Amino acid sequence: MRTRRRLSIASFLSIGMALMMAIAVGSVLAIGIIFGGRNLGMQLRDRTDTRVGAVNERLDRHLGPVEAQAAFLADWAAHHQEVLEDPTRLAEAMRMSLAALPQAAAMAYVAPDYRSVRVLRNSGEVFIEDWASRPEIATAMVAMSGGADAQWSPPFFSIAIQETI
Repeated sequence: MRTRRRLSIASFLSIGMALMMAIAVGSVLAIGIIFGGRNLGMQLRDRTDTRVGAVNERLDRHLGPVEAQAAFLADWAAHHQEVLEDPTRLAEAMRMSLAALPQAAAMAYVAPDYRSVRVLRNSGEVFIEDWASRPEIATAMVAMSGGADAQWSPPFFSIAIQETI
């Protein structure tokens, strides 16, 4: 006959305490991992939002004066229609506007009939062209038009000068 081994009460208590400790440590570890991951995700989103906001703010500070100068020039040209009819005078006014804007490389005016006047800042070159035969210009004009006679439009890349205007 076999003798039955009995565990002492101390063994039961030791095993019980070890199991409770394992459950407590495991649950704390699981909660820490779950909430730590969530917290990390929130911090990364906050950091990304902060950086994107800082980039937007810097762009606004950089392009704000350009927009203000273009709006001033558009308003001035709207009150002096004769300047819009004379590309040479318009180019001169645009060149003077560019003098106040070191962050602008070029400025362009496109009339409703797709005649354009472009002025480059560094070289001072003036281009007076007829863009009526260029469908991409018509598409860009329709996309940028807001119903105003003369207006500021966001910059876009110019293939001709390989820069954003």
